[in-house]
Amino acid sequence: MDLETNAPLPPLYESVLGPDDLDALFTDLGMLDGPVEVSLKRAPTEHASTDPASLTDARRALDERTVRAVQLRYVHERIAWCDTLVALPSGVRLVRCAVPTRPT
Repeated sequence: MDLETNAPLPPLYESVLGPDDLDALFTDLGMLDGPVEVSLKRAPTEHASTDPASLTDARRALDERTVRAVQLRYVHERIAWCDTLVALPSGVRLVRCAVPTRPT
């Protein structure tokens, strides 16, 4: 529950992606009409980088394991989404949630 509004939090969706699933995700994101905001987190104790990064940068960093995690923010079918991709030894963990909108 959101402590400020008492609204329920959106559900989280979670999965571990293999190489083919990761390819499909990045292909789908690359075909979106709007922008995809990319943040790279290089180490567990660091904040995500504020330097601009592309989907290509994010995919390369995950493949090379030069990042701890990648966060992708985008809009699909008029819903804002936030995907967090965490590099694991066995693949990439995806945690996805809709971004709650604030009442106006």
